[in-house]
Amino acid sequence: LFYATSKENALKETNKLKDTLVLADLEYGAGCQINGFTEFPSFMAIAKCNDEKLTYKIGALTAINALSVNYHWSLAPCVDILGNKDNPVVSIRSAGEDVNEVIKHCKAYMKGMQDYGLIATLKHFPGDGYCKDDQHITTSINPLSKTMWNKTFKKVYKELINEGVKAIMPGHISLPSIDKIDPLTNNYPPASLSKHLL
Repeated sequence: LFYATSKENALKETNKLKDTLVLADLEYGAGCQINGFTEFPSFMAIAKCNDEKLTYKIGALTAINALSVNYHWSLAPCVDILGNKDNPVVSIRSAGEDVNEVIKHCKAYMKGMQDYGLIATLKHFPGDGYCKDDQHITTSINPLSKTMWNKTFKKVYKELINEGVKAIMPGHISLPSIDKIDPLTNNYPPASLSKHLL
């Protein structure tokens, strides 16, 4: 990947990358990663507007901007649920605490991106937002029971898979209520290393 100082430089550079798949975290529009494009407020702020058409348009504009400089894939939307306000990863990256709101806005953003040709990615499977650990530093543990996980994260992923999402990013998050203990480590592995969860 390269760092572009302007849209014009980005276009020149990406013309050399015709056979390269380029991706980035475009959670708040292409401008949050690519200079010269629109950067939107946090996903929580977008969801608070409670306007699915607006969320769809933000996804569509993200795709249009990204594709114009040969970005093909967005590592967004973040479909985590803010069940613990002290969670250091999810915070304002989530549409909020309500499962149905998360589904509604993530679906609109995902469809806006994918309808305009940008691959969308749901993250962070099996679900972040209920613990107080940073999965980038240590394996986080999703503490939900199987029943609660089914009513929350399973519902989110199932609905958005049925809506045609192209990719899912596993997190460094274990799910003891569903996974099996790894006999080598005697711990529940993070989803990123769990054959059972994957």
